[in-house]
Amino acid sequence: MPSQIQDQFARVPISRRANAKNLLNAPSSPPFRWTHHPERFHICGEHGELLPQLGKMVLEPGVNGVHANGSDHLARVGAAKNGWQVLELQSFPELGDDGYLTAVEGREGLVHFSVFETPTQQGNVVRWSKQAEGQARYMEFLRDLLRRRIIAEPTVELIEFMIGMKESELNRRGAKDLTKIANRRAYDLVAKQIERLRVAFERSQRGVSVLEPQTDLAVPHG
Repeated sequence: MPSQIQDQFARVPISRRANAKNLLNAPSSPPFRWTHHPERFHICGEHGELLPQLGKMVLEPGVNGVHANGSDHLARVGAAKNGWQVLELQSFPELGDDGYLTAVEGREGLVHFSVFETPTQQGNVVRWSKQAEGQARYMEFLRDLLRRRIIAEPTVELIEFMIGMKESELNRRGAKDLTKIANRRAYDLVAKQIERLRVAFERSQRGVSVLEPQTDLAVPHG
C-alpha cells in the first residue's frame, strides 16, 4: 500500500479498528466497491485515452439495498439487473491486502477511501486529492481493467454515440465568441476529443484495442 499518509494518520486493516493517536478530522465513511457499466467511458489523461468511468456502490447498512446486518446481496442483485458489474477487492491483490480500498481512523470512526487518494490535514481542515503519483497509478489501474479484460472494451456503437454527443457540444461551443481565450480553449479541447474518438472508432472497427498508444493526439487537461 502507498505510505504517503501513514506517517500522519493511522492506516488500519479494514476488518478491524485501531487505537490510534493521530486521527483524521473527518466523519466516518462506509466501505464501498467500485462498479462499471458498459456504457460508461470517458476521455482522460494527457493523450486523451478512452478509459472506463467507474461508479461506486456504497456499503452502508440500510441504504441502496444493503441490509441492516451489512449484507450487500440485494445491492449486488440490483446493480447487476441495471447492467453494472462490481469490481471485487480480491481481484487486485497487487494494490494491497484490501485491493483498491483502504481506511484510516477518523475522529468519528473509520474513513474509507481508495488507495489512490491522499488526505491532507491543516489544522482542522481536511482536503482530498489524487496527487501526481496517485493519479498516475489510478490511470494505470484503469488501463489494466481493459488489459486484463476485467472490463470489456467500449463497443463501436458506444464510441459512435460519443462522437455524436461531442459533435453537438462542438457546435454549441462554436456559436460562442471564439476570440475569448477560455472559449477557444474549450472549443479546441472538444475538437481534439472528437479526433481521439474517431481514432478509437476506427481501431474498434478493426478489432484493435483503444489502448494502443497515440501520442500525437495529446488532449490538454480540462
